[in-house]
Amino acid sequence: PELQFFRTDYLFSPIGVDLTLHTHTMLPALFGATVLGSLSITLAHNLVLLFTLFLNAAMAYLLAYRITSSKAGAVLAASIFGGSPYVMAHLQGHLNLVSAWGFLLYVVLLLETLRSNSWKFTVAAGACLVAVAYTDYYYLVYAIAFSVVWLAVRWVSLSVISGQSSPRRLRMARGVLMALVVDVVIAAGIIVTGGFVTEL
Repeated sequence: PELQFFRTDYLFSPIGVDLTLHTHTMLPALFGATVLGSLSITLAHNLVLLFTLFLNAAMAYLLAYRITSSKAGAVLAASIFGGSPYVMAHLQGHLNLVSAWGFLLYVVLLLETLRSNSWKFTVAAGACLVAVAYTDYYYLVYAIAFSVVWLAVRWVSLSVISGQSSPRRLRMARGVLMALVVDVVIAAGIIVTGGFVTEL
């Protein structure tokens, strides 16, 4: 038998189609097929959906608390984002768009990277971008765009205030840039291996 990644014969049969640029939601699908593999497809899908909704609210709480240090404000943010019309409107059949938690988690990790200059947060932010890439390409683009804009504004502000960048901030910038480069390479790898087939 053949194990095919990012390809299916169930669409455009009998030729099949490449799914590299489709909304395949590889990460949640893999979770449902392995961890929840003993359950029915319907139950596994519903559990993945519920877990995704929980993660949305949890990451909204984490980001709001990271910015405001207010538990009440974070609970309010989690409630508003977790039950937002955007999320609710995509519950039926758009698991990729419902899975916004990865983007929020990435923002938290990026802010922590810039604050602490820690390689652990840099690696975690890069890993989070990989998770986002295997969940939805839209959020990957948003995460990269956010990084570029946030870093540009931050660097401009620093240069205006201090007139120069410190070695520590330059190291942080290089670390974040390296993480982004790695993720671009991974995204390119996803596209290149779209038709990858291996014999079992």
